[in-house]
Amino acid sequence: MKRSRFRSWYARKRRETDDRQDQSSDESEVELVEHPEGRCVSSESSSSEGVQCNDDDYPGNESDSDSEQSQDSVQNQDADHLRREHNLDLNAEQEVNVNYEDDIAVGVGSGEDDLNNTISSASGGSDNSDHHVSSEGEASSDGLWFGERKPNPNLFLNPLVDQMGTLETEGAEMPLAGGGNIRVRAKIIGAVADLPAKALFMRMCQYNGRHSCFNCLSSGGRYDLGNITIQVFPYSRNYEPRIQDDMIDFAERALEARQQDPDATVYGVRGPTLMLPLLPNIVECLGIDIMHGVFLNLMRTLLRLFFENEYPNEPFNIAPFVNIVDVRLKNIKPPSSFQRLPRSIKKELALHKASDLKYLMMYYSLPVFLGILPLRYWLHHSKLVSAISLLCQESVSQGQINSAEEQLHSYVSDFQLLYGVRHVGLNLHQLLHLCDVVRNLGPAWVYSCFFYESLNGDLSKLVHGTRHAALQISSSSSVFMNLRVMVNEMDNSDAKQLCLKFLSMQEKAKITEIIDHKTAVVGKFQNCHPVPRCVSVFIQDTFDFVGGRFRYFYRLKKKKELCTTQKATPVPKRKSHVMFK
Repeated sequence: MKRSRFRSWYARKRRETDDRQDQSSDESEVELVEHPEGRCVSSESSSSEGVQCNDDDYPGNESDSDSEQSQDSVQNQDADHLRREHNLDLNAEQEVNVNYEDDIAVGVGSGEDDLNNTISSASGGSDNSDHHVSSEGEASSDGLWFGERKPNPNLFLNPLVDQMGTLETEGAEMPLAGGGNIRVRAKIIGAVADLPAKALFMRMCQYNGRHSCFNCLSSGGRYDLGNITIQVFPYSRNYEPRIQDDMIDFAERALEARQQDPDATVYGVRGPTLMLPLLPNIVECLGIDIMHGVFLNLMRTLLRLFFENEYPNEPFNIAPFVNIVDVRLKNIKPPSSFQRLPRSIKKELALHKASDLKYLMMYYSLPVFLGILPLRYWLHHSKLVSAISLLCQESVSQGQINSAEEQLHSYVSDFQLLYGVRHVGLNLHQLLHLCDVVRNLGPAWVYSCFFYESLNGDLSKLVHGTRHAALQISSSSSVFMNLRVMVNEMDNSDAKQLCLKFLSMQEKAKITEIIDHKTAVVGKFQNCHPVPRCVSVFIQDTFDFVGGRFRYFYRLKKKKELCTTQKATPVPKRKSHVMFK
């Protein structure tokens, strides 16, 4: 019975989407001029509060406990690939691509109540600079759940599915900065979350269960620790990938099987999920988060293997040399763009944040571990650093993706030989699928949770008491989002100037001269007298220019990076955080 209900529900959802697309295609059209770098802001926040849902509206709502480059390069979200692959027709109006993230935001009070937050970030744009909406992708909180238990995933997603269906087919009128309106249509092209949240909303097994991989049908195995067993995924080059049609079939079969056994699963799938109509392809559009999977999990595991006394007789354990490692880290002088300074391994290993682990792995680990970690393990670790660095570039070529794929396969296959199969969990297994995700969604940094976790931190600051946390966040965020509108309506006064200052409290570089739209001179010019002969000869040969006066500068801003010369006065590096023990 439930299986037939799922079939009829899914067919009805598809028919409604097709009908809305047919109706919208008959409406007046607005010319779309796409810009490869442009991004525009569009998102209507949705909330699950005050929404009553009927079980007949969608299946699976029963409560359960688990309830500008070359064509061969990948840059940002590969929206063109997704449109071609899944016939996404958004060409009648201004297009907005939306990424979706779900995570647990913050624990509140002394109890066990948690806040679950869903965030979407929108990107798109227009080639006409007069009609440019925004040059930065922006985010909105689409839903907030507060309670002792995790939300029912389909109940939580239903308002978002309805609103995104309307935005995709009908769109919304948006005002332009230069006057006039434009109709904006939006489509979610990617989703990302940590493993527990991903399993919850995909309605699949958690990471410690069989068939818990979201990208393939590998069942893994159980590793006996004596008193307990843990789930591991021994390396295999040949694995069967998951596909969209199979996921729908697994959901139907699981829905039927759970009538007899509430804990039944079919290849890890517990039942239907509203992520199916939300994404063009539930497999290809699901991102792998490098923040949780690579930095917080894998890198932290490596540090424990290297420096904890639990493995004193293993060749990879270098705990006796931890003081040398700390001295090397202390002597590193990172650039001003790094928000955190290197931290002690011996004293602060358990306190490392995701950004600390990112900097340590990507920039410090290879030179710091050289000569201390046995060469075999150092070379093995260099494969991971090299592959992740390739996949996190602003633009990644197909050749670089293929190279990273070979390095990751080599890394995972050797990992169980060097460290033991006991440590080959789902986060390590996911490295085998990371290159496919990059091919589908773009570089790995585009859909990492770093940006979204920062917003979760902002949400946690809105809670100032242990009672009614959801109302505190709702009222505070409403004031925050409308603050700029309220300030603009104020009369010119000292109070308005103070509010405007608070709205733009960030350190800005002093731009002296703009070279182009991406490059500018920072700081004062200095007269160059006398002109060095090598400089005058170079200018004469290059520009056919003789004589004249010359000035030089010490700082150059390229996009968001500030480049400085050795003669520039160094900016004091300050720690942006304080720790109390």
